[in-house]
Amino acid sequence: MELLTDLTLGRYFTFKEADKLPIHRWFHYKEGFSPQLVHKLIDEGFGGPLLDPFMGSGTTLLAADEKCIESYGIDVSPLSVFVAETKVRKYGRDVLKELESFAKALKTFKDEAKWTFELFPPQRAFPPRNYHAILKIREAIEHLEYPVKSLALLALISIIPRTSFVVKDGGVLRIMKHKRVGDAYDIYRRTAKKIIHDTQKFKHCIEGKAEFGDARRMPIEDETISSIITSPPYLNNVDYSKVYGMELSLLTLNKRATVETRKHLLPSFIGVKGSFGEYKEMAANSYFKASEEVWKEFHRVLKEGGKVAYNVSNAVIHGEHIAVDEKIAEIAENLGFKNVKIIVGLIRKTRINRRIYKVRESLITAEK
Repeated sequence: MELLTDLTLGRYFTFKEADKLPIHRWFHYKEGFSPQLVHKLIDEGFGGPLLDPFMGSGTTLLAADEKCIESYGIDVSPLSVFVAETKVRKYGRDVLKELESFAKALKTFKDEAKWTFELFPPQRAFPPRNYHAILKIREAIEHLEYPVKSLALLALISIIPRTSFVVKDGGVLRIMKHKRVGDAYDIYRRTAKKIIHDTQKFKHCIEGKAEFGDARRMPIEDETISSIITSPPYLNNVDYSKVYGMELSLLTLNKRATVETRKHLLPSFIGVKGSFGEYKEMAANSYFKASEEVWKEFHRVLKEGGKVAYNVSNAVIHGEHIAVDEKIAEIAENLGFKNVKIIVGLIRKTRINRRIYKVRESLITAEK
């Protein structure tokens, strides 16, 4: 394997750039990368059909659409599939007018949905006025027809951070009563208006396709994919089913949605040491074993000469620095991938138990 450095890439390893762009900004997914990373890779030869097997909020699909590249995405989270599927679709003027009318009628809604969440009662996380407003909007959405129903629901789940006392602090949801929040009705109207504006402005070329699936057992035929651009869950002890649990539970109105999703997640939130072949000395053996299954699937679905770009971060667990990028690159080489490179794009300083660690984020590239 070859180790390179390109610190200009680091700015694209976060979602900050996406937050400024039409449609990309509909749902803040801080763990995602920016569409500029996808654009850069496409310009460097990553063609279609293009696959993102850890789809997140659909950034790869939407960025490929902008470049007129055929794309597919899969994810084990119903929330991710819903968000991505809603973002990549084209909508006619009639749908946008219906969304506009719906947003204008908010205060006329009477009935309230029943919302439960695994970690705590949702009402604890909101001012009373916002909690009841959200339940009324959620119940009214049930009476809409697809596709306006999808847009209305995405608008609602996206405003949870701005209307609640909840703060996403790493892998923890904290309720901070002193946090300033806006009025749910007002924020929802402005969000719907933004969706309408972005939809009118965005020029679709080739709609991406999003579906539910596990990267270790992909519902994709052999040797049908030309390129893979993705970022798996980092090895960081963060349970993403909990971090986005409120959004998932409001989407599904199912208290067990987070529990069911957690069963299928890549095991990235491991807190104990173990053994896995040559990684016996390393923590989080399950993560590397699952990663090997993922890369076996990459080898199966890629055409000969197909390319992979895999955004990962190194980790510190139990005081031990884990070179995740090197271990994943080694797995790729052992499976027969060629021209394997680690391109370091970002070096972060993180404080753990009063010690400072330098942790790099990298892009692993390889060819079948």
